[in-house]
Amino acid sequence: MGYYRPIDLLAVVVRHKEITVNEAAKALGVTPQRISQISERLVEAEMITKTADPLNKARYVMRPTREGIHRIRHPMAHDG
Repeated sequence: MGYYRPIDLLAVVVRHKEITVNEAAKALGVTPQRISQISERLVEAEMITKTADPLNKARYVMRPTREGIHRIRHPMAHDG
């Protein structure tokens, strides 16, 4: 299993615009549990939203927020 930073997951979510936890796990080569852990940090930072599918409560869909998209498209604006 690889180690991925929240920014790596954010980049995947921004690229796909909408992606499930399982799809992101496959894309990054980590477990869905790891994606859930990382995604919680991104939700807290208001970089993504994560909502349960109304038809399948076990399926979570992640979408980037405006801030998350800006963070990926303009990384230099966030460097301190």
